[in-house]
Amino acid sequence: MLNPIIPKDLIPDPIILNPSTLLLHCCCAPCSGGIIRTLINAGILPTVLFYNPNIHPEEEYDLRKKTLITFLENENIPFIDSDYGHESWVKRTKGLENEPQRGRRCSECFGIRLEFSAKFAKENEFNVFTSSFGVSRWKDMDQVNQAGEEAAKKYGIPHDVVENARESLLSSKEGEFIESLSNLKEEKEKYELLNVEL
Repeated sequence: MLNPIIPKDLIPDPIILNPSTLLLHCCCAPCSGGIIRTLINAGILPTVLFYNPNIHPEEEYDLRKKTLITFLENENIPFIDSDYGHESWVKRTKGLENEPQRGRRCSECFGIRLEFSAKFAKENEFNVFTSSFGVSRWKDMDQVNQAGEEAAKKYGIPHDVVENARESLLSSKEGEFIESLSNLKEEKEKYELLNVEL
């Protein structure tokens, strides 16, 4: 696992969590960038996991992964790449092809990816896991949170919800992310309550 150094000018105070503490599942750079910068500005360095067997065709998967890697390299963020695994995703979602957006197929898809994330986090000694799913206006936060909590329970590792992700991660036309300072404070308090090593 990579162990990057965070530039001091990105951190508003001296509290920096161990890089192996938070596993952040990401689906793409646009949804993840704001969350990552928000965490960094709060003194929390995530390790990013890319596991998205739902993305098809494979060219789109490769494009999203490549774009995310470029962003993460520029930000000096640790990255974990997993196998594509599209065929197993197709088998697990068989029969749900005609479900609407936010339907049972979405719940199953969140479950697949968050179960993988929780299992990976537990096996690799992370203290907590979360995802960037809540940023998209097309996703139902209740579905995301339920899938995360079920995965957390199954693997015995805390799942953190990135609160108010849509509101706190709006981007301007220049592509700069706007962070919610009150959300940063709440996130920091959550990690302190989890007795995460500071």
